[in-house]
Amino acid sequence: MAQLNARCAAKVIVLAATPDVALLDKMVMTGVRGVLKKSEPPQVFLKAIEKVHAGELWIDRGAAGRIFLEMARQRAAQTNDPHSVKIATLTARERQTIAAVAGDTSARGKAIAGRLCISEHTLRNHLTSIYSKLGLSSRLDLYAYAAKHSLNKPL
Repeated sequence: MAQLNARCAAKVIVLAATPDVALLDKMVMTGVRGVLKKSEPPQVFLKAIEKVHAGELWIDRGAAGRIFLEMARQRAAQTNDPHSVKIATLTARERQTIAAVAGDTSARGKAIAGRLCISEHTLRNHLTSIYSKLGLSSRLDLYAYAAKHSLNKPL
């Protein structure tokens, strides 16, 4: 769902028949903009579509409370982990760069830059920014850090 939102800014409404509120909450947290029960009358469907199209969420009050609590828990856990805070400062392109570099430890800069469709100079700039944000000093440090924190997988 997150990939779909990143690519096309989709506004998705889920028609749910499941009573599993945890699953539905997780869907909202990953980008679903509305959750409707299949038993809702047609007027509610139309209203939900209008509201989601206007940029609002369409979820029930219980779901909103559970989702906000979960987001608060995640944020608290994240602030307790200094590595998560550092990783959160990385841009999507920097994460792609890390995955490309750590994914092929024997590749030279020119080959990695070619795969990312950037120049070697831009690759060096990305690596300098990454090293600064993560407190690293070399590509070897980056390999170890990426493996330890699962950053070596493509987005």
